[in-house]
Amino acid sequence: MLNINNEKEARNCHFSMSSSVEKSYEAEDDEKIRLLQEALELDPNYALAWAYLSRTWGGLAFATDSSQEYDKLVAEAQKAAEEALRLDPTLAASHNAMGWVAHRKGENLEAPRS
Repeated sequence: MLNINNEKEARNCHFSMSSSVEKSYEAEDDEKIRLLQEALELDPNYALAWAYLSRTWGGLAFATDSSQEYDKLVAEAQKAAEEALRLDPTLAASHNAMGWVAHRKGENLEAPRS
């Protein structure tokens, strides 16, 4: 957990987390996971990083030929998406990540009726 003593440390920490997430957009999957986990080491409450980690696990699941590996990767994606939603239920990326998990699991979601 972070122990930030001043505003400068807070700005530097935020920059490091944001930088890790931004770099993850262009990286290969293993590097994306490393960068996102780096951001989460700095702040385990960073919902956006959890959401992107979920999407990365889901992408890896889509690319595997092994049903056992697929199930493992989807489970990782689900855990990360649930954590993103728990941390920030208003973050669109959190809901998007859960939607992709449901899609990977073959679950159809029905939109709430107004």
